[in-house]
Amino acid sequence: MQQPVSRQRHHRWTRGALGVTAAVVVACGAIAVASGAGALEHKITLCHATDSTTNPYVAITVDYHSTVKAGHGAHEGPIYFEGIEGRWGDIIPAFDFGDGKQFDGMNLGDGGQQILEAGCIGTPATTTTTIIG
Repeated sequence: MQQPVSRQRHHRWTRGALGVTAAVVVACGAIAVASGAGALEHKITLCHATDSTTNPYVAITVDYHSTVKAGHGAHEGPIYFEGIEGRWGDIIPAFDFGDGKQFDGMNLGDGGQQILEAGCIGTPATTTTTIIG
């Protein structure tokens, strides 16, 4: 059975109004996300030590508070190397965290900076000297 014309128009208007309302909500959400982009300034990407010798680090992005106030800053230990016994530490870049305060970074030497720049993939390069004689 066909609905009266006035009822069809009402349903079209209601669906149209709902569509416009949904579009406004989505747009407002996008504005909120865009305006919250400043909050990303607190984020740092570091190499988190795993327990896997085949994949010793994973790149994670965290709020700097989880590094400065212990957390990842307490994941101390040497940089992973083949044959290591025991645990190894995170590799954390240096960063400023306001009011002139700075975190100096952790495990950036001995190839740690290379691993960090490579997206936390790999192990430090080793140098081998061969004496021919």
